[in-house]
Amino acid sequence: MKLNYAFTILLTFSLFTTLLAQDYDFGDVSEEELLEKEHPIYKDADAAILYRSYNTYFTYTTNEGFLVNTEVHERIKIYNPDGYKYATKSVSLYEQDSKYKDDLRSLKAYTYNLENGNISKDKLSKDGVFKEEQSKYRTLTKFTMPNLKEGCVIEYKYLLKTPFVSNLDEFRFQEQIPINTVSSKFRSPEYYGFNMHQKGLSQISIENEVKSRTIIYKPENSQSRKIVDRVVIHDKSPKTRKLTFSENIINMSGSQIPAIKEELYTNNIDNYSNAIKFELAYINFPGSTYKNYSNSWDDVAKSIFDQPQFGDELKKSNYFNNDLSRLISSQQSEIEKTVAIYEFVKQKMNWNGYVGIATDDGVRSAYKNNVGNITEINLILTAMLREAGLNTNPVLLSTKNHGIPIFPTRNGFNYVISSVTIDGGLVLLDASKKYGEINLLEEELLNWNGRLITEDGRSKWVNLLPNKQAEQNTMLSVTIDNDLNTNAKVINKLTGHKSYAFKKKYANVAKVSQLEMFENQFKNIQVSNLEVQNLDKLYQPISFNYDVSYSNALDIIDSKIYVTPLLHLGTYENPFVPETRQYPVDFVYPLKTRVIASIKIPDGYTVETIPETLNIAIPKNQGSFQYLVNVSGNNIQVSSQLSISTHIIASNYYKELKAFYDMVINKQLEKIVLVKS
Repeated sequence: MKLNYAFTILLTFSLFTTLLAQDYDFGDVSEEELLEKEHPIYKDADAAILYRSYNTYFTYTTNEGFLVNTEVHERIKIYNPDGYKYATKSVSLYEQDSKYKDDLRSLKAYTYNLENGNISKDKLSKDGVFKEEQSKYRTLTKFTMPNLKEGCVIEYKYLLKTPFVSNLDEFRFQEQIPINTVSSKFRSPEYYGFNMHQKGLSQISIENEVKSRTIIYKPENSQSRKIVDRVVIHDKSPKTRKLTFSENIINMSGSQIPAIKEELYTNNIDNYSNAIKFELAYINFPGSTYKNYSNSWDDVAKSIFDQPQFGDELKKSNYFNNDLSRLISSQQSEIEKTVAIYEFVKQKMNWNGYVGIATDDGVRSAYKNNVGNITEINLILTAMLREAGLNTNPVLLSTKNHGIPIFPTRNGFNYVISSVTIDGGLVLLDASKKYGEINLLEEELLNWNGRLITEDGRSKWVNLLPNKQAEQNTMLSVTIDNDLNTNAKVINKLTGHKSYAFKKKYANVAKVSQLEMFENQFKNIQVSNLEVQNLDKLYQPISFNYDVSYSNALDIIDSKIYVTPLLHLGTYENPFVPETRQYPVDFVYPLKTRVIASIKIPDGYTVETIPETLNIAIPKNQGSFQYLVNVSGNNIQVSSQLSISTHIIASNYYKELKAFYDMVINKQLEKIVLVKS
C-alpha cells in the first residue's frame, strides 16, 4: 500500500512537471493529446482546457494614442459529445462610433482529429463565424468549430484591440471544465496605474516585474483629436521619435485548476470562479494633468446619470402629457396613480430585447413607436410617474447573468428599473414584463442591491430582494375505494413569485397542453379536470384545482395498507447531495409550502400506526418544518409546512441545511399503516 501511494505521488508530480514544461505553440497538437480518452485527474470531465493564454500589452500610434492589445490562445480537448458545447466561443465587442470601437483581428481556429494514425485538421471557415447584435453599441461575435468528434482537439487564437483602457476584460482562470495550464501576462506603461482585483478560491501564481521599453513613432502633421481615456502625444515634427518608459509586468500562471461545478440554488456560478480584473486607477502622462479613475459607486452612478442618453432623456416629458392627463386624477391615491401609469406603460411599450444603461433611439422615439430597450421603457415610466407628482427615481442594477461587480465601475450595471416611494416604503417597477406587478421583479433581477439615482444625481443602494414569502398552499382530499384504488382532489393557491412563475409558464399555453405540462411534473399519476383561476388577472393569486388518479400509490403487505401521507406532493429527494459546499445557497426569495391532506379511511380498515409529530428548525431562524398527523373519526388529517425565511443561507450552515432536508424527507416518507378491522 505504501509503495502504491508513493507511486501515485510520483506519477502526479511527473504529470504536473510535464504540463508546466510543455510548449503550446499554435498548431503543434500532439498525437498523445488526441489519443487521451479521459482526463488523467478529473475522470468525469466532458472536456478540458489543455492550455489557455492571455497576453495583454499596449501599443502606440500618434493618431490614436495608446491602444490595449490582448492576444488569446486556447486549446481544448473534447472527450465526449457532452463536451461539444465548449467548441462554440463568443467575443463581446463594444462600438461607440465607427472610429472608437473594439477590433477583433487575426482569428485562426482549427479542429484536430486522429484518423488512421494521421492527424487531420479542419479550418474554421467564414461560415462558422457569425454576429449577434446585443444592443446598439454591443455585438457578440461567435464561432463554432467544424468536424467535432469524440477525442478531437480544438484550438483557436485571436487578437483583440481596444481603445477602452478603463474597460478591460477579466482574465479567467477557472471554468466549468478543468484547466491543465494557464499562462498570462499583463503589461502596462508606467503612465497607467491599475488596481488588480482577484476573486475565486483556486490558487494562481502572480509575479511582478518592471522593465524598460522603447517605442518608435512618427508624429502626424495635424493636431490629433481628443481621445477619451487615452494619451496622445501632440507633436507636429515630421521626425521619427522614440519614447522610453518603464513597463509594469504582471505574470499569472496556474496548473491543474479544477472545474467550478454548477450547484443547485446558486445565483451565478461565475461570481465564485477564479478571475483577475484590472481596474484603471489613474493616467499620469508627463506634461499632462493627473487624472484619477478610481471611482466610488457615487461617482459611477453620477457619471451614468450625467450622460445625455440617460439624464437628459429622463427630463423629457411633453411627449406623453396628453396620455398622462387621461390616466390620472387628483382624487387618486399615490398607489392608484402608480398602478395606473405602470399598467399603461407596460401594455403600451414592447421590449426589443436589449439591455443596458443608456437609451438607443431615445424615449420620444420609443414612445411613438411603442418599442424600446430596457432603459427607454423604464425611463418613460419614471418620467410619467414624476410628472404625476410621485417621488420616483430610476434604479441601476446588474442582472444575475451579468454577475456581481467586485469594484465600482460603469460596467457593473446592465439594467434600469424604476422606483416609487409610497408611505415611506420603496416600490420597485419594471414595465418591460407583461406579467409583471408592482414590487414583483423577475428572478433574473433579484441580484442583491441596485443603485437608486435621485433628480440631482445623488445615489444610494437599495435592496432588490423581496422580504415577503412566496407561498404555495395545497388542500389534498384522498379517497381509497373498496378495490383499493386511490384518487384525490387537489386545490392550490400560489402567491408572490410562485404565482408570477406559474402565470409566465402557462398563460399562453392551450388548455390541453397545460394539462400535459402539469402532469409531466409527476410520476405514476393521471391528472384530469384541471381548472386555473386568475391566469390572466394581475395582482390576483393563482388558484388551480385538479383531480388525480394514482397507480401504485399503496403498498399492500400481509393484508396491511401502507400509505405515504402526502402522495405526489411530498419532498422525497434532497436537493443538497454533496457533503460539503463552498458557495451560499440562494433560494432567490423566502418561501413557504404548506399541504393539508385529508385521507378517508376505507371501509373495513382501522389505523394501526401514524407518523409522530416533528417540529425542527434551521439555526438563526432561517427555516422551519412542522409535520403533524392525527386521526379524527374515519379521516386522517395530515399537516405539513416547510418554510424558508431568508433568500440566502451561508455555506457555513450547509451541513445543518442538508440535515434539515434529510429529516423533512424521512418524515414525509414515513407510512400510515391501515389494518383490517
